[in-house]
Amino acid sequence: MADPRYVALRLLAEGGIPTRRFVAVSDEEGLQGPDRGLARMLVSESLRRQLTLDLIWSAYAKRRVTDPVMMATLRLGVVQLFYLDNIPDHAAIGATIEAASQWLGAGKNVANAILRGVQRGVKREAIADKQPHRHRLILEKESWFFDRPIFHSHHKEAARHWSQQYSYPAGLARRWWEEKGPPAMRSRMTALNHLPSLWLRVNPLKTTRDELIKSLTELEIRAEAGPHPLSVNLPEMRGAVEALPGFEEGHWAVQDLTSLQTIALARPVAGERILDLCAAPGGKAFAAFELSGGKADVLACDVSADRLEKMSPECDRLGHEIQRQTIAEDGSDLPEGPWDLIVVDAPCTNTGVLHKRPEARWRFDKKELHRSTTVMNLIRKNLVLPLIGENTRVLWCTCSLEKEENQEMAQRIAKRAGLTLEVEKYFEPFEGDETHPPRSGGYAALLSPLEAQG
Repeated sequence: MADPRYVALRLLAEGGIPTRRFVAVSDEEGLQGPDRGLARMLVSESLRRQLTLDLIWSAYAKRRVTDPVMMATLRLGVVQLFYLDNIPDHAAIGATIEAASQWLGAGKNVANAILRGVQRGVKREAIADKQPHRHRLILEKESWFFDRPIFHSHHKEAARHWSQQYSYPAGLARRWWEEKGPPAMRSRMTALNHLPSLWLRVNPLKTTRDELIKSLTELEIRAEAGPHPLSVNLPEMRGAVEALPGFEEGHWAVQDLTSLQTIALARPVAGERILDLCAAPGGKAFAAFELSGGKADVLACDVSADRLEKMSPECDRLGHEIQRQTIAEDGSDLPEGPWDLIVVDAPCTNTGVLHKRPEARWRFDKKELHRSTTVMNLIRKNLVLPLIGENTRVLWCTCSLEKEENQEMAQRIAKRAGLTLEVEKYFEPFEGDETHPPRSGGYAALLSPLEAQG
């Protein structure tokens, strides 16, 4: 019988990007149903909470641990003790050690001793305490007090303390602290530690939102209308989306609310020629086609032929006529204009979608930000500016929250092309509540010719 903890350990210990390899490894191990869901949760939470987990178990280790399997085992044990509901402590520790035993050998006794030390050395506080303390782990609904210091002193450097509590790189926490202030920083960190909520974009060329919601609720699937007329939120959905009604018929596509509202800012209409320069996997190109009533001429481009080819099945499923073209990074084979709208969903540091890409937070530093903006400048100079015509609008968008990738880039394009910033929108990530839906973070700027604004 396939073991979800074994699969999670294998993914975490083998390196690379575990979330990208999850499906292949789970299939290889024969993991299905609820166990597959548990394995996915174990992997994503272990990656997301990595810094906090390491601080906790290392406080109870007598020696430094560097072995990847041992570290993955300890993270997996600790994440189950504090972050996953309905897993008893004996399973969190015993089943995890058992899953790792074939790799650890005699080292399993060391791992067991460390995890048992964590278990003995902490108490759940009777009343959740939100006051920062070196011994206190603060969660949303509870708090735990350890018998030894775990976190950096809040009084010495508050941003670093909260980076450890929420498990973010200290440099990123300091950026957000300085730019947004402490409350907004913590709200952002909380939102990006939540599991992403599933959003569907209704295909208006085949059905209506009311009809889709009706078909979902008839199967007792909770479905809520979102703030955009084509958006539907499935807050409790965790299974395979292919099993949802209307999938084979192309009645909907998976697209985050922020992504849909971003392309809607550009107001694509019938008869326009629309170029999506960084199109794969195609969400914004498909949405632009639908928003135009299926009457815009949309060309989806990307530098990756493989990624662009993956759009084909979705085009067929949705019934969309969208042309696709691979382009060179140096702009030597750009498609001919003129274009009414150019969409640039630029590759970025992903800081607005860290809940979807749990490993991405650990790549963020000054060097990574510089690498990202260097790539953006190449896209701006080689691909965007040469294509801007007299009446061209440009939609610059990212899933980043960093100003260097967002308004600074948009301003450079506007200045060089003689465009003006018509609309600018920062989408702050939010975990959702009774009155506001959950959303990812991101940025969008619509740059337009001055004459087009009247």
